[in-house]
Amino acid sequence: MKHLFSLIILCALRISLFAQATYTITGIITDTTGTKIPSATVFVAGSEKATVTDGNGNFVFRNMLPGNYQLVVNMLGYNYVKQSITLKDKSETVNIALGEKQVELQEVVIGAKKIMPKPRLLRLFTKIFIGEYGFATDCKILNPEVLKLKEADVSIFGKSYDFLLVENNSLGYRIKYLLKFFQYTPVRNSYFYDGDFSFEPMVGTPEQQAIWEKNRRIAYLGSFMHYLRSMHAQNTNKEGFLTYEVTKMDYPVMDLKPAPVNTEQMVRRVDGSQAEFKFNNLWFYVAYDPRKSTPDYVPNSDKDVRLFHIGRGASVFRIGGQFDSRGSLNAYENIQIKGYWAGKRIAYQLPYEYIYSNDGSIDSTTAHP
Repeated sequence: MKHLFSLIILCALRISLFAQATYTITGIITDTTGTKIPSATVFVAGSEKATVTDGNGNFVFRNMLPGNYQLVVNMLGYNYVKQSITLKDKSETVNIALGEKQVELQEVVIGAKKIMPKPRLLRLFTKIFIGEYGFATDCKILNPEVLKLKEADVSIFGKSYDFLLVENNSLGYRIKYLLKFFQYTPVRNSYFYDGDFSFEPMVGTPEQQAIWEKNRRIAYLGSFMHYLRSMHAQNTNKEGFLTYEVTKMDYPVMDLKPAPVNTEQMVRRVDGSQAEFKFNNLWFYVAYDPRKSTPDYVPNSDKDVRLFHIGRGASVFRIGGQFDSRGSLNAYENIQIKGYWAGKRIAYQLPYEYIYSNDGSIDSTTAHP
């Protein structure tokens, strides 16, 4: 009966989503002279939506919910383009012109011997980009030859010439990642990478599908996507999050106000689908623990609390801009994250289409990976 009830809830969630008004994003891809470009790849970053342009450079995405989207266009011989779009109450047309780029030899030699990154550099890249533990152990880079990795001074730099294909056998997704920039400095254990990616659900047996669904629930609980969605729904405490204002930041040392913030006061509603952060210059500390989160917590003192290191499963963030009910931001350059969320690499990423439903197979109070 418990499983039947969960199935009914999941179906109701999906029906509710599809009952919302949906819109269409259409457009034409050209070069800078106006010549239409066929067979260009167009995808919505962070989602399962991807397509190629037809013979006249046209593309279309249907059944799009109101919200924030990042359209990415990639074509060999051209600079790839990303354009933000917000759907509110109507369909949108987005025409994009691609500029030609100087193509490096490694990108255009067809049929030549594959140029593989040095094994040591590839191992270090994989450790940072995918991770080392948990679901990362079931992830594999299928085409490392599209990577260019090099050492300069004390850092390792990288980028991809084409889509980097990552197969995640823990979550059941094949990820196509356009890596624009990668830097890792081992002596400081600091790293930064930037790019855009889409998801393709893998096909598996019923047993595999059940494992993937369970692992996706584990990946979702306590994630940044989970937090943003609960912020939008104004139920962060119910979902297991406690948020504290950081009064002094010298990471990893920080001072916190002793009482949790009412997160409803952190955002303002812009319209039906959009919410906006009010305090883009403040740091906040977020702890995920469904067993302890309660809005009725009363501190023993009004003095700030000093932390000398971030707690397990906790994160610190500073953020601005708007976000929608799916957890999609309209401007990702306005965010800084440290701690648990920053450590969740590609192996734990989920598409915006993902809908959480607990069928009882995991305990949300202990599922934090």
